[in-house]
Amino acid sequence: MINPKVSVEFDIVPESHLNLELRTLNSSQIYVTLYDNNKKQIERYAVTIKGEASKFDRLIASNTQRQAVGMLTSYYLRTPQQARYIKVESSDDVYLRVKSRLANFHYQRRTAHQPLTTESTDGFYDIAAWYEQKASNHYDLAQREHFVNIRTFTPPRDIEETTTYYQSKELFNVLPLSNVALGLNPKRYYEKPEPSQEFNFGIYNNNHYFPSSGENDNRLILKINNNSANEVKTADISLSEKMKLIDEANTVYQNWYGHRPWVKQRLYQLDKNKPIKLLYSKNKHPISIVFKAFRTQSNKPIILSLEHTANYKLGLTSEYSIAKQSYQLHNSELLESFLIHPKKSQLASYPSVTFKVANDIDSLQSVTLTSSETIWLSILEEYLVKDQKVRWWNNEQ
Repeated sequence: MINPKVSVEFDIVPESHLNLELRTLNSSQIYVTLYDNNKKQIERYAVTIKGEASKFDRLIASNTQRQAVGMLTSYYLRTPQQARYIKVESSDDVYLRVKSRLANFHYQRRTAHQPLTTESTDGFYDIAAWYEQKASNHYDLAQREHFVNIRTFTPPRDIEETTTYYQSKELFNVLPLSNVALGLNPKRYYEKPEPSQEFNFGIYNNNHYFPSSGENDNRLILKINNNSANEVKTADISLSEKMKLIDEANTVYQNWYGHRPWVKQRLYQLDKNKPIKLLYSKNKHPISIVFKAFRTQSNKPIILSLEHTANYKLGLTSEYSIAKQSYQLHNSELLESFLIHPKKSQLASYPSVTFKVANDIDSLQSVTLTSSETIWLSILEEYLVKDQKVRWWNNEQ
């Protein structure tokens, strides 16, 4: 805990990045000062944090009693090369925790839709993004009983109306080999339902009517068996042929009625260890980029490595972007997918990876993706304004 009488100091490694976690019950002014090796001030920042009690977190007193504590407020700071010390002061009682990471430090984690064992697989180890730092004057603060423990809980996510749009990125110029797949992609329970599109499919029911030949939504996707799937336009075949195909198929999907959580999408083949680089201009870049990976022939884990280049904002920011990230993805037992292919339809789905363009980025230049195995890839970009272009997969033949 720091206040007007007691400040906190940390030794820092040159070009390290800092995460300052602040909590207070009263509005407070925070001063962050950077010093060089000679204790000469090189940068100073001031920020006001609003005092607000946390609904979930509690301070654990020395008698084990739980007490109210302020809501968590985080700030991030990219320190210059000459910085060696940081000092944090406040105008009121504020609890502070500082974590750090090197600028080029790698972040790694395993991701799955089902529980994983604690042991690492194939030598891939989780590497945390941040590491907690001990204050230079920690002993003095502990002697004054200014060092406390706080029990934290993750609050439920606020329900927000969707105001952005996802657009599939066309990759024909960089990944010429592509295929079409049908994947289960249900909406989250708290999301506002939207009308189904032509590329949305649902399980066919014998009681459903067949649309007229003039309607756009009049396709069937037939999963004949585990290795074969096909798509037909109902207007191109007779009623007897339709019924015969339906009787012969294990599962039938249609795009003209009812709940349709299956999405028809174009997938591009990304070769093993061959990076794909997405370039962006200063004036236009997405809010986030979603990478969805699939694999044929095998459902073993894959490693996706992400790296981006950008111009970052100076000073304190409320968000932070990690330059180098790697994810070991494990086959999802929740999402089913298959290729719409008459002879090779087997497809393993993996959890998606999202790169968020945080507010510490002034301008995004590029994002590079590399896979440890040959995969099928779909990339979605999130924008504030809906693209007026007719999406090419709506009329996929």
